[in-house]
Amino acid sequence: MKKLLKIGLIFFINYLFLGSYSMAQNNISRYQYWFDNDYGSNIYASVSPVENLELNTDIPLETLSDGLHIFNIRFKDTDDRWSVTSSDFFYFNNLTANSINSYQYWFDNDYDSNIYASVSSTENLMLNSAIPLETLKDGLHRFNIRFRDSKNRWSNTSSDFLYYNELITNNINGYQYWFDNDYSSQIIETVSPNGQLLLDTSIFLETLSDGLHIFSIHFKDDKGRWSIPQNQFFYYNNLTDSNIVAYQFWFDNDIDTNALVATTPMQQMQLMEVIPIENIEEGLHLFSIRFKDDKGNWSVPVNQFFYKTNSVVNNKITAYRYWVNNDIANAIYVSIDSPSQLINLSEAIDFPGLVIGDYTIHFQFKDSSNNWSIVTSDDFSLTSLSVIENTFEQLITAYPNPTKSIVNFNLGVSYNLIKVKVFDDIGKLIQQESFMNLQEFKLKIKNKSVGIYYLMIIADDKKATLKFIKH
Repeated sequence: MKKLLKIGLIFFINYLFLGSYSMAQNNISRYQYWFDNDYGSNIYASVSPVENLELNTDIPLETLSDGLHIFNIRFKDTDDRWSVTSSDFFYFNNLTANSINSYQYWFDNDYDSNIYASVSSTENLMLNSAIPLETLKDGLHRFNIRFRDSKNRWSNTSSDFLYYNELITNNINGYQYWFDNDYSSQIIETVSPNGQLLLDTSIFLETLSDGLHIFSIHFKDDKGRWSIPQNQFFYYNNLTDSNIVAYQFWFDNDIDTNALVATTPMQQMQLMEVIPIENIEEGLHLFSIRFKDDKGNWSVPVNQFFYKTNSVVNNKITAYRYWVNNDIANAIYVSIDSPSQLINLSEAIDFPGLVIGDYTIHFQFKDSSNNWSIVTSDDFSLTSLSVIENTFEQLITAYPNPTKSIVNFNLGVSYNLIKVKVFDDIGKLIQQESFMNLQEFKLKIKNKSVGIYYLMIIADDKKATLKFIKH
């Protein structure tokens, strides 16, 4: 790789020469440069005559050794007069065949307690390592780090401030969030004290306008101290009054050959179409699809790999299998009584042997030639009630989950006023019911669509949000 010195200089002929000459009719026509005191190796270049020259060019440095050098340059006018030589120092470091082999860090100004660590030689190092902080006191500190190359040269020290707070015996008991730096409209929530909080809750966006927003959140411990806010950009598009009106698909990143298909306007679309692939050659391909609403907005493309084979005629799906995590040895095999070229799998799957936790489920489909499809995977969480949040002191009972429509509740004690709000999987409020002076009650999810629903229970000053699957 060429080593180049990028220079950007502006020279004005009026300031290059001394004497009683008329500068208005004079122009720069050439320049000459060399390194250090090696004038014999100078480089001479012509330019289109110009009164004011802005020189922006690459200077090759392959012949230079590592170290401090002097760059010299001068300019010649159309009357063959040279300007005064302009010189400048610079440091050259040839990193073509160089690599990082170690790093060193320390805190504050305590260099004597530095930690030195070796790494496998690499030109680009992405350092992802845990830094122990046990020796630090609570308060503001400075973290310093530098890197060494294979020629035993150290980089400049990079420093950054951090605030350390010993939280070994501390718990998170609440959090607070807001949008677009509008802290005055912040929402405060409490949680059961926990040393580590995995926050999985629905954030309602009804008050936001369409467009780019910032979501900010921080957490409070049981000593009343707040964490540093975390910020995340996101784009909000209110689809309450929006409908899908078209979709577009293409193969192998060739969006120029996309197919655009108009549809009957609808808010939720389950696409069950046969996509022609006669003109695609045999082998592995990438299928991409996106959807357009009646506001002219396109969704993010969804991509899926697939393998096309030309040797199968009138092929059908005859069976499928599924397994959890990496346990393919215990995959559940299911035969399809009526083989079909297209199958819409909508089955309730029980996991009696799994404990509460996070899992990944994998599916594969077999055709009439005994070929298995590519594995399709999805993540899910198994909890006693799929509880998103819960401030009830008593144990809440809610069943069944999944459900066809009816959910039975037992709140442990009777409450004067109970409100239940039902949200769909995109956070839209679709149903609200009220109950008086009850401990046990039933709720029917009126929406006919199958899928995921969130039920928020508000009883007096208590609140809980549960995740349900309707099938």
